[in-house]
Amino acid sequence: MVPSAVAAQSKALSAAADKILNDKPVEPLQFVPLSSAEAILRYAGDFIPSWAGAVSIDLMPAVLVIILCVAHAGIRREGTPVATLTSMTASDLITAIRLAREVEAEQEVARRWVADTDTRASERTEEQTREPDQSVKRLALAAARAAANKD
Repeated sequence: MVPSAVAAQSKALSAAADKILNDKPVEPLQFVPLSSAEAILRYAGDFIPSWAGAVSIDLMPAVLVIILCVAHAGIRREGTPVATLTSMTASDLITAIRLAREVEAEQEVARRWVADTDTRASERTEEQTREPDQSVKRLALAAARAAANKD
C-alpha cells in the first residue's frame, strides 16, 4: 500500500518536472531607469494614500496622549476632595466669605418682606377679612335680583 502510493506520487512529480523542462526558458526583464518626470507621472496616484497613511501613523501617538489626558483628568476630577479651611487658598476664602455675606443679605431682605406682609395683614379692615362666602352671592339669586331691578 505504501510502496504503491510512493510510486504514484513519484510518477506525478516526474511528469510535472518534465513539463517544466520542456517549457521555453523565461527571459529576465531588463531594468530600465525612469526619469524624474516619468516617475512622477507613473506614481502620482499612489502619493495621496501613502501620505495620508504616514501622517495618520505620525499623529496617532499624539491622539492617544490626548485621550489619555482627558481620561486621567476625568478620573482626578471625580476624586477631588471638598475644600476645607486648611486647604483653601486666600482667593477661595475671600470668595466664600463674599458669597456667605450675599446669602445673609438676601435672607434679611426675605425676613423684612415677611414682616411687612404680616403688618399689612393685621391692618386689614373687617370688610377685607370677611369670609368669602359671606360676600359671594349665588348666581341664580343675583340673576333674579338683576331682573327685578330692571323692571
